[in-house]
Amino acid sequence: MRQELRKNNRTILELLEKLGNKSPTEVQVEIVESFLNNFMEEHFLPQKLSPRETSCLLLAAKGKTVQDSAKLMNVKVSTVRTWRNNILGKLGCRSMAQAIFKGIHYGYLCLYPLDNLKVD
Repeated sequence: MRQELRKNNRTILELLEKLGNKSPTEVQVEIVESFLNNFMEEHFLPQKLSPRETSCLLLAAKGKTVQDSAKLMNVKVSTVRTWRNNILGKLGCRSMAQAIFKGIHYGYLCLYPLDNLKVD
């Protein structure tokens, strides 16, 4: 099993060994791998969205279709499709639902608009 771990997770094993763990278990390797994946996603943002792409993402989050977005933004439907494809590529997503989730995560979208908050 150690040989298989070494083949698949050589860098993580080397890191654990440098930290003094000469015989890491599979669970320990998985924990470190998960931590590193989360760290990379949180601290190394994808390409920035343009203001128009951000507006397009916001409209998608509000449930607007490509056609609705084109009318509201006063552009062609093909332009909105291009922006949506750019959004998917820049955020590394396969669907607009996933892009909306990542848009919230990266701060492009806000779940609760500040103008609706009441402060006592």
